[in-house]
Amino acid sequence: MLGDSFPPEFMASFSRDRGISPGDVLYLHCEFTTPPKVKFMVVVCCEPLLVLLINSEVNPFIQKNASLMACQVAVNQKDHDFLDWDSFVNCIQAHAAFDLEVIEEQISTDYGGILKVRIVTGKQIGRAHV
Repeated sequence: MLGDSFPPEFMASFSRDRGISPGDVLYLHCEFTTPPKVKFMVVVCCEPLLVLLINSEVNPFIQKNASLMACQVAVNQKDHDFLDWDSFVNCIQAHAAFDLEVIEEQISTDYGGILKVRIVTGKQIGRAHV
């Protein structure tokens, strides 16, 4: 990634100035998933930091429940090059599992590894507009 070739001091300053905003897609290790793993997630609120998980598949339990299935937003890979395959944003539960200051510090040292993209308001992702 081009951003990885900038000096660390520049990236730290740039990431502090840019900050985290709703719509940003982060790539972080999640201790609260079973099993714990690295996942993509969408920032929905910054104070407190709340994220929605992006999953490659919809859980079979959710698939059997129309009201829960309505909370799954399809995100196709061809329009979102950070994804390896078509995925779904799970809008059922926002997670408050991360400290904003800690994540901002991690981004300052690994900008391209953690902060993937910002989904712009009105850009269609799958069936829904964000």
